[in-house]
Amino acid sequence: MTTTHCSQLHIALFAFPFSSYPTCLLNVMQKLSSFLPSNTLFSYFNTPQSNTLTFSKSSKSNNVKVYDVWDGVKEGNDTPFGHEAIELFIQSTPANFEKSMKEAEEERGVKFSCIFSDAFLWFSCELAEKIDVPWIA
Repeated sequence: MTTTHCSQLHIALFAFPFSSYPTCLLNVMQKLSSFLPSNTLFSYFNTPQSNTLTFSKSSKSNNVKVYDVWDGVKEGNDTPFGHEAIELFIQSTPANFEKSMKEAEEERGVKFSCIFSDAFLWFSCELAEKIDVPWIA
């Protein structure tokens, strides 16, 4: 499918997968959706483990698609905790987000029009500049 810019909004949401940050971003997304056109697409990016926790208690609408980004843990290794988990995740960024963003644009057929991210994900500003869209931290 060819991706194009069009009047349909496609918002990327980047969550920092630790503590309560993913839930806070989810709440912001839900509030935003009530102010934006009903055909606005939301692509929510986070690690698989955090996505499972975040969306297990929340229903998502048809315009929300959840994408897993690599957490930096090599296959076959035990899931780390604490500082080690954060370090592995940070070392895998921004490539993990860029890869998932490309997949999302191809799958949904609409280029991103904005990146909304947790401020801990410093690279989000650079990604927004790279694809020439606004960034909201």
